Amino acid sequence: MELLLVLQLTGAVLTLVLITLAAVRLPRAVRAWSSVVVGGTLIAGLYATEANLLGHPKPARLESGVLEAEVLAIHMIEGQAIHVWLLEEASEEPLALSIPWDETTARAAQAAQRQAEDNGTRVGVRLGGRPISQDDEPVFYAEPQPAPPPKRSERRGPGF
Repeated sequence: MELLLVLQLTGAVLTLVLITLAAVRLPRAVRAWSSVVVGGTLIAGLYATEANLLGHPKPARLESGVLEAEVLAIHMIEGQAIHVWLLEEASEEPLALSIPWDETTARAAQAAQRQAEDNGTRVGVRLGGRPISQDDEPVFYAEPQPAPPPKRSERRGPGF
């Protein structure tokens, strides 16, 4: 189970415990102290979650909207995940995503890397307009070669 999912479920359970303690007819002092303990645990857990998630790739299924970006790096862990570091056109900071392992996607990423290396271009990726599922695969591609600059006319007019 992914770390993020475990932490979300833990936070939900602690919140339910806090609500239950507030609703149960316990003596006021016990209810107050138990609420403080559960609330403090929840706050400490959220802080630890934030600190732990810094620097880790975000699950791609949490990314919404259409994302088209340049691929800075790809790291594949066979059978687990494909980690990609992306740079969106409008951003100066890279985005780290973790895509669930899929043999077809891994092969497409490797083929795009080889083609981009042969062409002297970069690798791009397009993620669909909704969170990624098994049916909505990311599309890796080699960016096309830039068009050569226009040729200057060999014809010279008068005075040249």
